[in-house]
Amino acid sequence: MHAANGTGLPDQKAEVGRMIERAGAVLPDDARQAALTRLDALPDGDAICHGDMHPGNVLVTERGAVVIDWMTASCGDPAGDVARTLFLLRHSGVPTHLPRVERSLITLARRRLSSIYLRQYRRLRRMDDRDVAAWRLPILAARLGEAVEGERATLHVLIRHEIDLARPMT
Repeated sequence: MHAANGTGLPDQKAEVGRMIERAGAVLPDDARQAALTRLDALPDGDAICHGDMHPGNVLVTERGAVVIDWMTASCGDPAGDVARTLFLLRHSGVPTHLPRVERSLITLARRRLSSIYLRQYRRLRRMDDRDVAAWRLPILAARLGEAVEGERATLHVLIRHEIDLARPMT
């Protein structure tokens, strides 16, 4: 998918920026500014990016896997799309109504799935982990703008961690 040209689709960086702004008061001002500054420094890219890649958006058919739900598709940098997919696989909300044991099993399965995804992606396409890491803060801040129930606390911890990583050591 990332080898295809996405010209004509919405701009990935503009969409991520819009979602960061949409986070409003739930995103502290310093985090918003850090995320927007980082986003501005990222490359634009011209690849098709899905924007919501996770197992629920892949159908397995007789002819192979088919990716569905292209409503958030954009034109941009594949590293940003990979960063968002890794967030979804590793950290998106697990239903709280499930028993603790089931939630733990889902968490373990997600770690494994994200590891497999990353290994397969690297096998198919060259990617620098630093490029994906550069997208994490804007992707996390933008996710707050989606107001997904049950994710806010995790997102705040992950955002603060990303900001702390960017601070120079004294």
